[in-house]
Amino acid sequence: MKLWKMSRTETKRLFSITNITSTLCVSLLIITVCTVTYIRQHGTIDLWFYNMFHEIFCGGYFVELLFIPLGYFVTTNVCTDVTEKVFRLFIARADTYSYIIAKYMIGILFSFVMSMIVLNFFAAVGMSVIPVADEGYYSGGADVYEDLLKRNTFLYFEMRILFASLITSVFAAIGMIFSAVIQNQYVSALSPYLAYTMITRLQLILGMPERVDFSSIYSGFLRTSSSVGWSVAFIVLFCMLCLVLTGFLYVCVMKRRCSGEKA
Repeated sequence: MKLWKMSRTETKRLFSITNITSTLCVSLLIITVCTVTYIRQHGTIDLWFYNMFHEIFCGGYFVELLFIPLGYFVTTNVCTDVTEKVFRLFIARADTYSYIIAKYMIGILFSFVMSMIVLNFFAAVGMSVIPVADEGYYSGGADVYEDLLKRNTFLYFEMRILFASLITSVFAAIGMIFSAVIQNQYVSALSPYLAYTMITRLQLILGMPERVDFSSIYSGFLRTSSSVGWSVAFIVLFCMLCLVLTGFLYVCVMKRRCSGEKA
């Protein structure tokens, strides 16, 4: 009951009209800039939405900046609670673990839901305005999920959006840990983007296997099986495992932070 009560409280704090509106507006602005940049570079001749969507997420258009607005209220909320001792009020109403777990779950849910809304809106508008793909060519075999693209373009884009939203949630969660440790609003606001940049570069330097490469998942380059279903299941389970491990670390950090402040 205490966890449910704290979850309702955190939902009201995060899913406010102001937070939702601000997140959507800034995120759509970033997507619009990426789209305009792509069109300026490639022109409107033979313009296909699939090519634009794929290349924007492959890098070079700074779409990763979406991590900032999609995680902003999640991470800065943690920072505010710690620096201004707001957590004392919530712990008094429930208990330490209920407060920490509720904040973590609602935080990653907020990032995931906002990312799904923004990217689905982008895809819906894009597919209604621009032809989806050249059905005689598609990607020429360059896309590892081209078989799904040919069978059902809707499911293809929903799959790509799901991957991007899961990665967004993972790095929003990592940003929550950064916020609890560093306790600086500016670092907190940028922490999901900074974490993504640092971790993906570190994975590249260390030569980590592609199956655990976050940038490959975010860009839609990872396919672990000839079956689309098994590949999607693997990526979803991998992201869920990352969220569980990150959540365990977040609970440990916040528990020490809260107990230290109370002491």
